[in-house]
Amino acid sequence: MMHSVCLFVLLVLVDLNDAEFGKTLIYEDMGCKKIESNSDNNLAVAYNCDHVFEDGCSYKNEKYRVGKPLPQSVALLSCSSSCRCKQNGFLCSLLRCPEIGQVTLSNQNCYHIYTLSECCNRGEVCPPFDNIPTCEVDGKKYFRGQIFYPKNTDLHCVCQNDFKGKFVMPFCRNVECGVQLKYGKELKNRCAPMYEKTEPRNCPSSWFCHNDDVIVTNNSGNNSLKCFYGEKILKLGEYFERKQANYFDRVDNIIRCECVVPPLLTCSVAGITPW
Repeated sequence: MMHSVCLFVLLVLVDLNDAEFGKTLIYEDMGCKKIESNSDNNLAVAYNCDHVFEDGCSYKNEKYRVGKPLPQSVALLSCSSSCRCKQNGFLCSLLRCPEIGQVTLSNQNCYHIYTLSECCNRGEVCPPFDNIPTCEVDGKKYFRGQIFYPKNTDLHCVCQNDFKGKFVMPFCRNVECGVQLKYGKELKNRCAPMYEKTEPRNCPSSWFCHNDDVIVTNNSGNNSLKCFYGEKILKLGEYFERKQANYFDRVDNIIRCECVVPPLLTCSVAGITPW
């Protein structure tokens, strides 16, 4: 019994140490501008996203008048479709690709093929795979047409002929989260984006909106940098925590939302509590 308890505590500590804070892809995705950088590594420590919170529609710093559609080729990059500017933001159709769960494969030994400019698959390839070009990335082999996300990057790639290990066009492009298309209401309300470790693209998976959260304050460090959470303003390093039930693993996930890279909070799993 003592051994089991110690093992569980170790798992919790590993989860806490591996918690990923400081996601910045969301800001690049929205066309925000760096307003301050770390002098040691030139990484942004804060962004100016004022255009995101203004009335009307904007996407990557481009304004759209009410009724104007977003080009379909642009919307498809983030798996959105038929986006049009409405009074309070974009209204889009969210693409639900039929291959989710691999239900469209004629054989489970087959795989779907993709292009870099679209969201859903363009067909399938089945064995034998002997003469199909492959790409070796991060110790894993991908066949031509398969998607991969290189580690420690914010890139979306598709294995193609003549890939030489360089993550450049026409093999790779920046990940498109489409946050302004999918989460306009959450952005306007200054909710906090949640990041899952299982999400290879580093895009927000859900949002936490303002509630009666107890803020853990921070009276040290650079207090000129601030995050917005609903009507609340948090200094750098301040945070709140919530419990979120995980029915599959029968635990409560401890979600920490912290002011790490303003202007939004950053939420991720900081630990677990067994039922």
